[in-house]
Amino acid sequence: MNRSLAAKYRLKKKEGLVIVAIKKGSQADRIGLEPGDLVRGINDLSVNTKEDLKKAVIRYRLKERITVLIQRGWTVYSISFKM
Repeated sequence: MNRSLAAKYRLKKKEGLVIVAIKKGSQADRIGLEPGDLVRGINDLSVNTKEDLKKAVIRYRLKERITVLIQRGWTVYSISFKM
């Protein structure tokens, strides 16, 4: 995450991958993610870069369920869903 994104979404921590857009009808849209949310992890992998996200998607693409750790504002929560 860079400084301009951190300022735009009022984020203090620099850990995580900030969501800047959600495609309507996508899996991210269906599970309720919003621009400004931080993806902090997928299952047991930390996510801090696009490469981390790509690795997690490849690693877990065949799993029936995955859990995503999300931070929205000061609240951190997990969402578990079927692929």
